Amino acid sequence: MKKKKKRKGATKQSSAAAAYKRGEYLYYEKGDPDTALKYFIKAAKAGYTKAYGEIGIILHRENNEPDEAEEWFIAEEAGCLDAPQAHDYGMLLIEERGEIEKGKKYLKMAEEGGYLDEGFG
Repeated sequence: MKKKKKRKGATKQSSAAAAYKRGEYLYYEKGDPDTALKYFIKAAKAGYTKAYGEIGIILHRENNEPDEAEEWFIAEEAGCLDAPQAHDYGMLLIEERGEIEKGKKYLKMAEEGGYLDEGFG
């Protein structure tokens, strides 16, 4: 019987996905943004682009680092932001950059993705 060869790329992706899931759990379930950020960065460095938006959310919401957050949102934008990520990027553009029309575009994208924010209209 032949042994199956392990594919390095598949292992790296599954490890990155596991780090991303751990980051989600820590941030959204346990309320631990600092540790979650470490896991999201680990996932992002392994090429898991979905983590970019989560890094942007934590840097914007928790760490008040709009410049660094924007870099992660822009990097994720190529892979299409999820609704919550689009919302936070939209708010960053409005609140930190004064780019109201551009920010509204992202808020609309978030709303179309199912993310509703009652506080902004």
